[in-house]
Amino acid sequence: MDHIKYSLSENVLKIIEGLLRQYEVNFSSPKKISEAIINLSNNYKNELSDHSNIWSNSNFVKAYITYFLPLNILRLTSVLNEVSNYIEFDVLSAVFDYGSGPGTSHLSLKNINSEPHTIFNFDKSKTALKIHESWTNHKNIDFTSDISKWQNITPNSLAIFSYAYNELKDFPELISKHDHLLIVEPSNQLPARRLQKQRKKLNDMGYQIIAPCTHQKECPLLKHSKKDWCHNRVFTELPYWFADIEKFIPMKNSNITYSYLFVSKTITPKTSPNVGRVIGDTLKEKGKTRQAFCRNDEREFLSWLKKDGKPTELVRGHLYELKSDYEKKGNELRKP
Repeated sequence: MDHIKYSLSENVLKIIEGLLRQYEVNFSSPKKISEAIINLSNNYKNELSDHSNIWSNSNFVKAYITYFLPLNILRLTSVLNEVSNYIEFDVLSAVFDYGSGPGTSHLSLKNINSEPHTIFNFDKSKTALKIHESWTNHKNIDFTSDISKWQNITPNSLAIFSYAYNELKDFPELISKHDHLLIVEPSNQLPARRLQKQRKKLNDMGYQIIAPCTHQKECPLLKHSKKDWCHNRVFTELPYWFADIEKFIPMKNSNITYSYLFVSKTITPKTSPNVGRVIGDTLKEKGKTRQAFCRNDEREFLSWLKKDGKPTELVRGHLYELKSDYEKKGNELRKP
């Protein structure tokens, strides 16, 4: 099975390398950088907490730019590629980035060679905003650490929460003014299931779920399980400095995961009873191969019996259309 690998574009890599020089990151001492990365990772384990204080710690800033920024860009690049199937970023009235950090969403948009006409950035940390401001030459860009200034939100705008909703107890009230909303979260059990629970609330606010879900019904993982959560996987080609750093940290990043929701008030969902999303990895069992599949509020699996020949290998997150003559047996969709 061939996997799409995501990497940083030459332009984005150049910007990050400029930040690495600006903060004097020394790759001749990878163990020291790795220790800061582990410490920052442990700091992030405290969910539903404000992490804006990391920008006052120079070691954390170095760790973020070196490690977390490239990975978060690649996650969001994968999501934006999916979202681009439904909207064109250059026709949006504006992008509003909630918890923008050093410009993660802006860099991710650059990474797919797309830059909206206007970008508004909110972050509690003025230091993070200054880092973003230091590398951008975008003419129509705004920075604020006071979200109350965002009163005149235009129609056809996209709000992005990239690892920001994880630090909030609820969405800001003004998000309902956006036509489109994209939330990307860690693929850990608690934040991912918390995000899945927001689907009904977003429906009640007038949003339709566009992706990854292919339906507006109750989430089957919430309905039928107390522990499972929906997440995607992205395969990576990482910058040269990762190889030395990963020798000293337990996290390996040839593939990385994330959870997300993309919702809209103006886009009509593309729905079909035979189209769903692959939400599980390949499970090889006795006499058959299965993959979790989501197309409604039922818990279902694509299933290939060994006697029927070689199974289709699908990447987690892939949209898949069932054959018209598939067979349903229990929770299995056979000969899909």
